[in-house]
Amino acid sequence: MSQEQLGQAIGVTFQQVQKYEKGVNRVSASTLLDIADALSLRIETLLPQDNKKRAAEINPLDDPEAQQIAHLFCRLNGEGRRVLTGIARSLVADDKLRAKTSLK
Repeated sequence: MSQEQLGQAIGVTFQQVQKYEKGVNRVSASTLLDIADALSLRIETLLPQDNKKRAAEINPLDDPEAQQIAHLFCRLNGEGRRVLTGIARSLVADDKLRAKTSLK
């Protein structure tokens, strides 16, 4: 998509899009949402890496592996769920296996 097309899609001039790209002007949150929508992207894609990590921490179920675990967990009976929860707690207790920024 050209800068002109993006500008039209979000209601600004292509010069303004250039300023956003070069960092001359800051992009407001609402404009960032408009840009993501115009490009058919999730807003996290447009955020710096540090913010992506924070976004993943806010909603851990955006992680495909977490979704798979949740799906499998739901297929277990009560005893299976207790066993899996116990295994997960044991894994998290191991410093070598715990994520550096784990959720509480």
